[in-house]
Amino acid sequence: MENQSKADVCSENSSESSIENALASLSTLLRKRQEELVEREAELIKAQEKFEVERTGCYGDTAPSDVLHLNVGGKKIAVLRRTLTSVEGSMLASRFSGRWDDSIEKDENGHYFIDQEFDLFEAMINYLRHRSNETEKYPVESPLFDTTRRNVDFYRMVEYYGMTQGTFPSELKVVYKTENVEDEDAVTLPGLLEVNATEWCTLEITRHGHGRVVSSYEVTLGPVQRVQIGWLYCPSTIHPTYGNSIGVGDVENTLSLDLSRSCFLKNGQRTDISGLELKEGTVVRSEDFGNRWFVDGRLVASLDTDDPAVTITGSSEYKDHYMQFMKPVISVKGGAKISAIEYMN
Repeated sequence: MENQSKADVCSENSSESSIENALASLSTLLRKRQEELVEREAELIKAQEKFEVERTGCYGDTAPSDVLHLNVGGKKIAVLRRTLTSVEGSMLASRFSGRWDDSIEKDENGHYFIDQEFDLFEAMINYLRHRSNETEKYPVESPLFDTTRRNVDFYRMVEYYGMTQGTFPSELKVVYKTENVEDEDAVTLPGLLEVNATEWCTLEITRHGHGRVVSSYEVTLGPVQRVQIGWLYCPSTIHPTYGNSIGVGDVENTLSLDLSRSCFLKNGQRTDISGLELKEGTVVRSEDFGNRWFVDGRLVASLDTDDPAVTITGSSEYKDHYMQFMKPVISVKGGAKISAIEYMN
């Protein structure tokens, strides 16, 4: 019994020692992790400080909340910098990013001078202001003038500033996706003009807050298994009935470039085009409502028989006054991004 008691005591002492050692190791580990976190935080602070120094070197002491005073065609207007730079990638955003403040023309009072007609420029600025607080209940409409000439003047100005999509935006809308798919995230739209689809679907490029008609657009392919890029002629709001493997170009009143099958499709009829490849990074451009097609800058199909490309009928049977019913549509399984949209009017 005495020997057993001694053994029990030794066992207890050993267990206590093991626990103490484990706690000591855990304490050391936690202290080491805390020191690493402190070091990382210090590195982040240094990186942020370096970024601010480099940013100040490039853009000066500027901020999105800066109030900029503009002289537009002789009339004064005050605008937040964040309003002028709200359309990323535009010439307007670049010009007023802060990097070029010293080189922008100024009047005698130091106001940035804009050599544009005030009513046109003001309409663009007010639209951007309204977009900043747009809601689903109160959507914002693009500027519209009383005469065709003034509208054309406005289109020209917004195109000059790289603001066409910023002022006359478009967005993708799913019009069909494969039936009996339980995954609600099978088709996602990470951006207004971007889609990731794990199932076959068809989408339309729709107008947001304006009536301008798309005549040309580009599609940059992401990781993709199948894609058909094209147009739908629809004099009503009713779309064709798509089956689970049918896309634009496969049914009546549609046409498309099908990279999966290396062909041009119209109303289900196929015209083979050699050399088309389905790969990530490929850029497909459709011009003039599907009458001219480019792949990575190479003309591959055209309505014009004089062009060095496969001759197609395109949308030739639809007269000009019916072009307003031509809708840009893509069918895809994979990723794609729309860009370089041009309007007919």
